[in-house]
Amino acid sequence: MHLNSRHRFFGSFVCAQAGPFTSGGISLPPGRNAVPSLSAFVAANGSPNLTPFTTPKDGYVQQWNFNIQRELPGGFFADVAYAGSHGVHLPQFQPNVNQIPDSFINTAAAQFAGGQLVPDIAAQIPNPMSGTSPNATIGGPTIVAGQLNRPYPQYNGLNLNGFGCCGSTYNSLQATVTKRFQGGGTLLVAYTNANCSAIPTR
Repeated sequence: MHLNSRHRFFGSFVCAQAGPFTSGGISLPPGRNAVPSLSAFVAANGSPNLTPFTTPKDGYVQQWNFNIQRELPGGFFADVAYAGSHGVHLPQFQPNVNQIPDSFINTAAAQFAGGQLVPDIAAQIPNPMSGTSPNATIGGPTIVAGQLNRPYPQYNGLNLNGFGCCGSTYNSLQATVTKRFQGGGTLLVAYTNANCSAIPTR
């Protein structure tokens, strides 16, 4: 390596050998018009994973509770409480956001239970997207009808990496009765009735 002086204080470096990056230098990112096309690669893959890092949402959990305590006759102590929580934008690894809606699944289940061996969503029909994708499932002359019911029918699946897709709700009734004896013993009876559910959010 030698230095060509262009200015009293500045210079340019010229490598006598190609170095680790070959004579072409450092390869630039492929960009939108890459060869081969990244869009064509994704279309042929059929089930891409996306990272929505442009609109991240931090997850958080809200918690609350309400408690009533009462001393009862006979040395009993009662405690009744309500506790709840709500999770928002909870992350999930690679949630599939391209699933067939439940309404179509329920209809197919009812058709099968009624004796229809091939429900409507499983039938092969002429493909309106024929020739638009190198993926045989998407771009063939026929397609499974249920594929067209997906939110993004041009893909088999569409997963989001680490996306805050989901929420949760927890509600519980908690009751305890305690009895302390003079000899040092304790009687404790506890009861909890709780419900926890998870819901998809956007």
